[in-house]
Amino acid sequence: MQSLAVSMGIVTDDAAKSDKVALKGKGKFLEERYKKILKGSMKDTGGRIRNGILNGHADGSLRMIVTP
Repeated sequence: MQSLAVSMGIVTDDAAKSDKVALKGKGKFLEERYKKILKGSMKDTGGRIRNGILNGHADGSLRMIVTP
């Protein structure tokens, strides 16, 4: 994720958004929301990180590159 964030500035926006949710406090809802934001950015078909991998120079499976 870090290497993609360097090459794609919009990825850092997704990471920052999820961090804000996590830092709001403790609780199951906030934890689940944090995971959902990151997972959506990484693995969903419209996710920015996934699109970056598919359009970039990464070889191999998405599961090998991005792990939860």
